[in-house]
Amino acid sequence: MLQSLTHHRERFEAELARARALDFFAVIVEASLPDILAGRFGEYGIGCNPKAIWETVAAFTVRYCPFIFVGNRATGARMIESLLQKYLREHWKALQAVEKAQKRLRPVAVAEAR
Repeated sequence: MLQSLTHHRERFEAELARARALDFFAVIVEASLPDILAGRFGEYGIGCNPKAIWETVAAFTVRYCPFIFVGNRATGARMIESLLQKYLREHWKALQAVEKAQKRLRPVAVAEAR
């Protein structure tokens, strides 16, 4: 994430802007918020300003999509699985509601056509 917010910021922001066209989009960050605030970035974040990273994440969250901090890769995988399941469930419910409405309207449309 740090490279995306620093050296490749313009490209990353362009991708976030494109992603707004999707039904749902989030950035999963394999770090914790306390790590970001404390500047615990590891080797990839040498020279990064924690406040600048924090403020960029806040701005991008408002402009584009949520950033979800999960702490590590394993938790990130669980979060992605849960998000996909919830997304599928919500869209399945919406599809069922449309199908139910179509069934109710079908006899009316046939009767009016006669």
